[in-house]
Parts: sequence; C-alpha cells; structure tokens
Amino acid sequence: MKRHRFNLWFLPPIGLIIGYIIAFMFMNGLFVTWQSLGNPSEDISRIIGLSEHGILMSARSGDYYSLNNFQNNLEKPLHRKDIVWIKQPMSSEVYEPYSNHCSRFISWPPIFKVKQQFKLSVGQIEGINCYKFVLDMDGNIWSWNYATGGFIGFVYYIFPFIGALGGLIIALLIKAGLWSRSKIKTATPPSMDTGLSP
Repeated sequence: MKRHRFNLWFLPPIGLIIGYIIAFMFMNGLFVTWQSLGNPSEDISRIIGLSEHGILMSARSGDYYSLNNFQNNLEKPLHRKDIVWIKQPMSSEVYEPYSNHCSRFISWPPIFKVKQQFKLSVGQIEGINCYKFVLDMDGNIWSWNYATGGFIGFVYYIFPFIGALGGLIIALLIKAGLWSRSKIKTATPPSMDTGLSP
C-alpha cells in the first residue's frame, strides 16, 4: 500500500495564513481581555454616562461615583490597582459619548452576566482608543480597552511574512534532517552473515 507523504512546501503557505489570522486578531482587539474594576465598597446599580469628572455611576445606596479623573487615563488601559472611586454630586452634567469607532473592534463575550454596557471611543492624532465598560449583575464594573496607532495596518504585512518565513525555515530544517538521516543510512555498511558456525 502506497504511503502518502505530506508535502513540506505547504508549510510556508500555512504559515502565511496563520500570520493573516494573527494580524486580524491583533487589529480587532481579540488579544485583549476584560479587566475587573470592582466597585467603591458598595454595589453599582447603573452607569449614568460621561461627565466632567469621568464615567459617572450610581450605587444602590443612592450615592454617585466616578472613576478617578478618567479623562486623564484615556490613553492607558485601566486596571483595578489604578482605580480610585470618587463620590460625586448628581448635579454633574452628563454627555452622550462618541462610540462609533468601537464597532470596528471585537471583544470576547464576558464570562459573566451583563446588566448594562457603556462604550466610549476617543480619537487620537494617529489612531483610535475604544473603551467598553460593563456592569455585571453583582454590581461590579469591568472594562475593555484597545487602542490603534497610525501604522498598525502594517501588521497585515509583518505577521504573514513572519508566518511564511517561519514555515519555510521549518520545512528546510525537516528536509535537512531527512537528508542527513538518509546519508547516515547509506553510509552504514550492512552486516554480513556467512552462515558459518564456530
């Protein structure tokens, strides 16, 4: 029965395809995970909107809180250790945020049950920064943030090139290994059995 061998020269195209997949995931924020921001020692009941103090939220007690000077952190990912909840007056004016740019990014579905979602996109000189805030059923806030720069489109050239090059190198290494093994086999003389017993 004839054995079908895998053609090693398929590895560079396979690496090219994998590179495109990685580039797509990188461009659309699929490597970014949800970050837990917790709550200000009491459960949050609703995300109200964007105010002069940042993202304004109401707690179940009736108090209002915002994330610490949120507008000063627009270009950095938010982490729980960096968050300081500040009690705010309800007299703060609330603005409707611009969130159209967030539609181009893909975030993995949260592993928790979502009660409310709030999106905010911020234009930069050479890119876009998108924030997604989610309120879960337990009164905790989660955030998702992804920013793109002006030259991020080059990943569609860089990652496929690296993938194809990696596939080519692997194919050449396997070919070299098979060639050296065949050389060793041909250089080894066969054992001779004369059939004579002592």
